[in-house]
Amino acid sequence: MAGASTEASVARLRALRQLVGAWRTAGYGVRHRRSMPDWKAMLAAVQEECLTAIWSRGVALARGEAVAGDDHDEREWNFRVRVEGDRLSPTVRLYPSDLEWDCDCESPTEPCEHVAACAISAARIGGDLGELYSGESSASWIRYEFRRTAGTLALDRFLCRDGEVVCRIEGPLEDFCANGETSGYELLAEDLDVDPFAVRGGPFSADRARRLLGLLARVRELRFGGQPVRASPQGRAPGAILCDGRSGAIELRIEVDREVDEIVGPGIVRCGETLHPMMGDASAFGAAWEKLPLRRTYSPGDFADLATRVVPSLEKQMEVEVRTRRLPGRTTVHRPWMSFEIDSSPEGLDVLPQIVYGEPPVARVEGDRLLVLAGEAPQRDAPAEKDLLLRLRDRLHLVPGKRVRLAAEDAARFLSGVRSFDDGRSGYRGSASVAEVELSARIAGQGEEVGIAFAPNGAEADAVAAEAVLSAWQQGLDVVPLPGGNFARIPDGWLEKHGTLLSDFLEACRESGGGTPPAALPMLGELCEESGLGVPPAVERLRVLLGASPTDAREIEGDEILRDYQREGVR
Repeated sequence: MAGASTEASVARLRALRQLVGAWRTAGYGVRHRRSMPDWKAMLAAVQEECLTAIWSRGVALARGEAVAGDDHDEREWNFRVRVEGDRLSPTVRLYPSDLEWDCDCESPTEPCEHVAACAISAARIGGDLGELYSGESSASWIRYEFRRTAGTLALDRFLCRDGEVVCRIEGPLEDFCANGETSGYELLAEDLDVDPFAVRGGPFSADRARRLLGLLARVRELRFGGQPVRASPQGRAPGAILCDGRSGAIELRIEVDREVDEIVGPGIVRCGETLHPMMGDASAFGAAWEKLPLRRTYSPGDFADLATRVVPSLEKQMEVEVRTRRLPGRTTVHRPWMSFEIDSSPEGLDVLPQIVYGEPPVARVEGDRLLVLAGEAPQRDAPAEKDLLLRLRDRLHLVPGKRVRLAAEDAARFLSGVRSFDDGRSGYRGSASVAEVELSARIAGQGEEVGIAFAPNGAEADAVAAEAVLSAWQQGLDVVPLPGGNFARIPDGWLEKHGTLLSDFLEACRESGGGTPPAALPMLGELCEESGLGVPPAVERLRVLLGASPTDAREIEGDEILRDYQREGVR
């Protein structure tokens, strides 16, 4: 029995050794025992960077035992440096593993004498700096305590020593210290920073609470309701939930976040043992979130607006939990552009401009809402929508979603403008309800009524007077209305070449009181020949009668140079 027991003991010992070996291989146990900081290396790094005069002042502070340990962890060691004549004791942080340092004094040099004093004192003592950290970091300190009062919060301050309250601090901290009965308290920078908040008290807005809690995170003791708490400047916002509502709707609920255990007061909440500033719209949620929970129902017609505008806005403020499958998906592949729905009539045009997404449109903007026409709801681009709206108003004097009726002349001006309007795409493509045809010049009329007119190919009934086409061209328009109620493009190329001669011919006709006077026939013949229209019969008869070449005929400027029998023949 003894032999069996011995073998079992040996087996257990071997197993234990194997386990310890595995721990060491994995980096546990003895190999990971925390080592003491290398304060000599820390001292050398500070001295190398320190100016000689600054180093001398640091030596004096260290010899005067001005350095006291505050608190520390494995990486960061905090110290207080008492400076005679200064109302504040600077806080120095040494990071020996990184050979870095920091001091909250306002010295322009880096490192300062306070850092030098701490490095000298630490290197002199060495190890865990037990001598510096053997007692409290300060003989006295200030305890801060939030207290509810009259629907808001007050921040009380108490001077403490050896764990006991000495007295309550009223009014500005500097006045309190000036009376001389501070029980060994040393004025600290963080206490001085909190002072204005404590004197003024609540309520605390989100920004003010965030700044205050950021400062209180540095103090030694903070309480609420008699219990120790911590402070954090990280804000807490309500939570939003989207779930199925009645009749196919979606319900949006905004309520207090589940991680919040208590509303401390206006602007501040408690999560566990930590105080956080409130975040979110105080006008909507209340200064102490007293308006929560909020509920709103969205009908199917509002789903696109909910998905593309409301939800993205909420996501910038809080966590949004989606518990419904009714919410449309969101995509970013479409950009907004201005669509023109145009219907023509004998009276002019009916025009309806609309901001849409996708081509063909998958969604349309209606006021503040986005109506999905097909597929997923596109992600709204509010700046691009606003740019389109302003451009439509300034260039075409229209408003998205509002239908207008334009008379023929105004319609021509609108169509000319809309052809050059930047609608958000690569260019305006026209509308199927307005014919995209171009006018061409032709000879019109007979005898004294012979002249030039413009008409679409194969549509003589829709001929437009030359005067109307020339006037529109001179005004910079692109289209003119047709007698049938439609519109056609002006032949810019033809008018660029022959517009001046056409203008002279029409001016001669107006001066004669109407019709085409004989003196204008040579200009008409030249215009027709140069533009490839052929020679009108009236012009040809005049040339035969005169026995002149076309060049000679162009020199005839008035019937006063013709003889009586020639004038009779022309007539």
